[in-house]
Amino acid sequence: MEERLPHWWLRIPRPHTWKYQDPLMHSMHLPYLRTKAQCKYREEEFELEFDDYYELWKEKWKYRGRKADDYCMTRINPKKSWNKENVIVVQRGIHLKNSGFNGGK
Repeated sequence: MEERLPHWWLRIPRPHTWKYQDPLMHSMHLPYLRTKAQCKYREEEFELEFDDYYELWKEKWKYRGRKADDYCMTRINPKKSWNKENVIVVQRGIHLKNSGFNGGK
């Protein structure tokens, strides 16, 4: 009979296996990959490397979210690609105001 690991073993954090040992960088890696995949799905050019993404977000990472006062990443010119010259991190309310979103009214 084959010996299997207990089910709780899979839930134990294993930082020695992480790509980035820094906890902040580790927490940013999966959202970076999701952002990149979403751009590919929408057929938008995405030229941000993880280091650029980290530099943009490192001070505001804990303030990101879905409320108007939370931060999000947006393009300065929506017709251009996602690159470090065309991307900023701003409060969501400001982003929605500048993008012409009227709340469905």
